[in-house]
Amino acid sequence: MTASGPMTDGRTGALADNFNNYSKKAFADDATNEDARKMLRSGFSLIVASCDDYFRSAGTTQRWVIVASDYVAAAGTLATSILALTHAGAAAVSATALGTSTVLAGASIYTKDFLFASENMDSVRTLTMNALHEHQKLVNATVTDNLDANDAVTAILDDQVICTLPHIATMVRSAIKNAKPEQSSSTETDNQTGGSAGGTAGGPTPPTQAPAQLVKGDAPVTASLKKLISPDLSPAQTEALYWLLFMEPTQQEKDGPICAQMLTLPPNNSPVIKTQSPQGKVTCTYRPWSNQQSVKDLLDKLSPASRSALVQNIAQARAIAATGGAAGTPGTPKTGGPIGEKSGGSGHQPSTHINVDIL
Repeated sequence: MTASGPMTDGRTGALADNFNNYSKKAFADDATNEDARKMLRSGFSLIVASCDDYFRSAGTTQRWVIVASDYVAAAGTLATSILALTHAGAAAVSATALGTSTVLAGASIYTKDFLFASENMDSVRTLTMNALHEHQKLVNATVTDNLDANDAVTAILDDQVICTLPHIATMVRSAIKNAKPEQSSSTETDNQTGGSAGGTAGGPTPPTQAPAQLVKGDAPVTASLKKLISPDLSPAQTEALYWLLFMEPTQQEKDGPICAQMLTLPPNNSPVIKTQSPQGKVTCTYRPWSNQQSVKDLLDKLSPASRSALVQNIAQARAIAATGGAAGTPGTPKTGGPIGEKSGGSGHQPSTHINVDIL
């Protein structure tokens, strides 16, 4: 969010539109305290989705991250600590330490594969989302009847700062300092056996949550999807299809929650091929399928409100994912209400800890 309003992209545009609408009402001459509350809640939802996009973009491009001079010394410690605790290997740790030690007197350094490396990003994202949740929970608990638009803006800007590089680096540095290393669980290894083209539906059940509820006005779209795919297409399957086609899922997400829903679709209308090992483990192999573009076109016709609900719910599923496990599977009710107007805040639940794996 800037002084001119929220910055938008393809996935958060609808959320930004909602925030703009609520903020206009909150700053109007006849604004009520409830208008300010709606502005606050919509701003928090926008930040959660935008922060998730921030991590996904950084992870996809493996971009170089500029660290200001104030963080040079800390960055060296942070990089080597994270790499040492997340399967990077001795060579990578030595190279990182050597690289940072040569520029400690400089104005800035470039670091790669450390906060946003594939080995680290899930833990860093979980830490950041937890911090957002705690801040939003605190704000919602202290909101008074006298809340106005200026108070809401202050709280939103404070929340937004949590998902900035300096603040993330500070949180991770603190987490490393206080971390208690834990051995990797066998579940993590099992969930990765599907490889780059496959996924597993086996293993312990991950955290779950209710699927997003689409608005009634999108009934024609859902009816067309059912006609195209299956008369029994469920809201959870619809959400999983949206996740797969629009949200750039990680392999872990394909292996876990998306696979679990895709396996229940008719084989001729599914993006996965179901296979079973001699040990009985069921896996997903992803492939293009005949109705893929038609399904994507139909999902793209959903109203902004329904797309917002899907984006928020998927961001929420990622935020409540068990450390070292798969993201939350849509389809089973979670504790607490759904994200949005009735939740009084972002609605996603924090993970209780972050695993730090030993080399």
